[in-house]
Amino acid sequence: MVAVHAADCMRPYGRRVLVKIRVAPADNRRMAQRVDSAGRTRWVEWWNLRCSDLLIPLAAAIVAVDALAVWKGMILRPLGGPGFTPVLPAAVLFAFLVGWSRLGLNERHLAAWWEFGAVMGVLLAVIGIEFVARVGALGELGSFLVGATEEELVFRLAAPLAVGGIVAWCLRRAPGDLEGWGTGPRVAAVVTAAVTFACMPGHLAQVTGNAWRLVPFVAIAMLWSYVVLRTGDLWPGLLVHALLNIATVCYLDGAISRPLWSLIVIVALGSYAWGAERAGRRLGLVRTVAIA
Repeated sequence: MVAVHAADCMRPYGRRVLVKIRVAPADNRRMAQRVDSAGRTRWVEWWNLRCSDLLIPLAAAIVAVDALAVWKGMILRPLGGPGFTPVLPAAVLFAFLVGWSRLGLNERHLAAWWEFGAVMGVLLAVIGIEFVARVGALGELGSFLVGATEEELVFRLAAPLAVGGIVAWCLRRAPGDLEGWGTGPRVAAVVTAAVTFACMPGHLAQVTGNAWRLVPFVAIAMLWSYVVLRTGDLWPGLLVHALLNIATVCYLDGAISRPLWSLIVIVALGSYAWGAERAGRRLGLVRTVAIA
């Protein structure tokens, strides 16, 4: 509504009436709220990580050794299943040096993702029971979780920090200050980490000579890396990664149908994207910006 002050309402001017309207301050606020509600939702903040510059070369070494181990077939399988490389302890140590609470394992960030966590909990429980009942042993199921943990630590944490930090250093910016990187190092971090992840032997074996089939791997990896660099939360992507791996093995073994596998993939990735937006709003990283 627009408030009209009676003292300024009407003044005769021939046959016409000149009306002056003065907008009350309260109405100004209401109009501003309408503009905000019609605005555009945007990510406006990045992960406020400030770590030692010495962690950047350590991250690069972890990625390089892990890639070498995978290509050389140096895989440990104490639980059966896909296993993991000898780099896992170093990757866990790297996460410890960064700080577990900085990686989303704190009360505030866990609460920000609670709907996503509930959905993933149900999906992992259902597909896990199906896996143990019709595909493999419980130890093999644990191997998928450990393997996904290693890959997230290497390709969603160490790789983006290594690439972004090196590019930032080349641009004479602080390698360990993610907020101060700027656009160039962030784009390089997301794209390079995603391409490196997609070019691992297990993914290349699935493309059967058609390079375009790598696009889904690159796109999903870019989404995971982008959300980590925005929020610092590593565990949501880990849950989706583990779920997709277990569901794919169930599908390839005939335990679930292709339509059901496709539905799981869509729900998992959709929940992740939706959960990231919800978490971003609660953490103050996503805001509605008025359209100019």
